Amino acid sequence: MRKTLFVVLLGLLVVAAPALAEEAQPAPTLSVGGTFTLKAEQDLKASAINFDGSVDKASLTLKAAQGELWSASLDIGSLLGSGASYGMSQDGKYLTQWVRVQRPDGDKYYVKDQDDNYYGPFTLSSDPKTPAGFDTSVPPALTDADVAALDREIAAKGSSWTDFPTGPSVIGAKLGAYQLSVKPGPLTLTAWGNNANPGDKSDLFEFITSAGEVGGPKFRVESSALGPSLTFDYDTSSDDDGNDAAFVFGSMDLAGIGTLGATFKDENLTDSTAGMGASFDVKAPVAGLLTAKAGVAFDFNAGEGNDSLAFGVGAEVKPIDPVSVEVAYTNDGRGVEKNKHTQKISGKVAYGELASLSASSTTKGENDKATLDVSAEAKYSPIEPVTLNGSFSYTKDEDSALGDPGDYTWPNDVGIGDILYGTSKVSLGLDYALTSALTVSPSVELANYTIRVNATDPYKPGDEELTGSSTTFGAKATYKFSDKASVSLGVNSTTAGEVQNAAKQVVLPKVEDVKLTSTLSVSF
Repeated sequence: MRKTLFVVLLGLLVVAAPALAEEAQPAPTLSVGGTFTLKAEQDLKASAINFDGSVDKASLTLKAAQGELWSASLDIGSLLGSGASYGMSQDGKYLTQWVRVQRPDGDKYYVKDQDDNYYGPFTLSSDPKTPAGFDTSVPPALTDADVAALDREIAAKGSSWTDFPTGPSVIGAKLGAYQLSVKPGPLTLTAWGNNANPGDKSDLFEFITSAGEVGGPKFRVESSALGPSLTFDYDTSSDDDGNDAAFVFGSMDLAGIGTLGATFKDENLTDSTAGMGASFDVKAPVAGLLTAKAGVAFDFNAGEGNDSLAFGVGAEVKPIDPVSVEVAYTNDGRGVEKNKHTQKISGKVAYGELASLSASSTTKGENDKATLDVSAEAKYSPIEPVTLNGSFSYTKDEDSALGDPGDYTWPNDVGIGDILYGTSKVSLGLDYALTSALTVSPSVELANYTIRVNATDPYKPGDEELTGSSTTFGAKATYKFSDKASVSLGVNSTTAGEVQNAAKQVVLPKVEDVKLTSTLSVSF
């Protein structure tokens, strides 16, 4: 019922748009263009350098617009390559690769399907080079945690995935990100998907957020014809079970008060007992000295025994130009017990666009030790052709891993987020415009990692603390033939020391990578 009402509301807005529109204007000129990008990467440390098939990405972005009346963009990715090649079907799954992992209790085998799901461990009944060589029954896919542990074990032991014999191929070109915007009268209608990103939409404290980058399709209607600024989002890809989600954002400037905002969400339109919430906030100047903000949010389906309220306060101050200072405190207890609220204290100091420093402390529950985040960045041009830039980040948690496996990676791209408890990075670089067409950009990045693993199974999370580090040197040259065509060539050299546990088992492997990347971009 709620899903139907929301769709009807959007329909009425679209139908009413022409009546609300101002006097018709001559149609603007149609413009059509696009960008073709070709990117190649070659591992210079490989045992044999082979440029055949080294193209990493070839994509075409098409754009069209008619003034502000409408615009559209479409990415077509993976123009080169034959697409996925499958082995034979087994239990309704198309298996693509297999790997052997050596363990004290014998070799274990795992397989991967076309969607990068992992299955196993298997025993062998015949030749492992075909799916028939494995048990005929494919077990349930491994969990994300088990996949992360297996990836680390494969990398540490030097194993590698092997393709099954080539089977049927799928088409090489595939639809990439797409976005279409239309402006009928005072409305702006936008549809997008495949990870196109017209931007997130949030309330003042981000208690409720409608994500911009989604699989889609997702639809957005924006208008301020009636006075308040209104945004309606309808998301068809927000839930793995196919439950659609809806968001309504509204804000209004009131003289002498400030900006008032209200937000409503329903993240499960098919279930009246889940997914509903709202928030209200205000942002107002105080005596010309600062801008204060406050907000509250409610979970209408928090569940028995759980709290349903979140609140936040903050202020923005500009003591002297161009210095600005922001501070905020939030307490979010929605959907959790009263002793498990997430509390965050954050602050930021900025000197115009030249430099900034941010810090935050976050706790999740009464006995949780804080997660500390500190970041800084700066950009400075001492002389006309040279721009110096640098950044620093530090994140540490004493009693919880920093994220999911893929949130952080070791330099060989293996996920370590579920075993990572601290990390810091320092990056320095410069852009030197040798001519109006040629720019060179050397850089260096130093990174440190603190992980905790299981003492007996070192690829899974545990309490044994280990540290590692990496260094990356880079150099890039970009030549602009014109405003519409450029080519870049870069070299990155990354080294990371091997990480071993007390039992001298390799937990994270030594990394010595030197990669050459080249990118050609042509706009039309």
